[in-house]
Amino acid sequence: MDLDLWISKGKEAQHLMEDELQLLCEYVKEILIEESNVQPVHSPVAVCGDIHGQFNDLIKLFQTGRHVPETNYIFMGDFVNRGYNCLEVFTILLLLKARYLHGGGGVTCGPDNVINSETGLELPGKEAPGAEEFGRDGTWE
Repeated sequence: MDLDLWISKGKEAQHLMEDELQLLCEYVKEILIEESNVQPVHSPVAVCGDIHGQFNDLIKLFQTGRHVPETNYIFMGDFVNRGYNCLEVFTILLLLKARYLHGGGGVTCGPDNVINSETGLELPGKEAPGAEEFGRDGTWE
């Protein structure tokens, strides 16, 4: 996994390949399983909420508050529902979580029912995103 390359692609709203996204989801799932429900967050920190899948708003937040790892971010929820770019938003948050897990900076996400350990990836409020982005539903099965 070349997380730095994938983050560069993600910041340009480019989709990862399906197998790359599956690998990323499995990697972050293992991180989340091992993490405590209560995470220490060091300053500077920006607390954010209600992104609603608006990719441009997310990028503007990073430009305004400085990019990870210069600033830590806590996303309180509602970061993937209703917007047109739910997959892009969720992917960049997963990438930043994976890349900056240890020291210096990171992303902590609140309860948005995004990862379910039994069924895998779940994006609330959006029907089968894999069909649109990848031409089939395989990623979401």
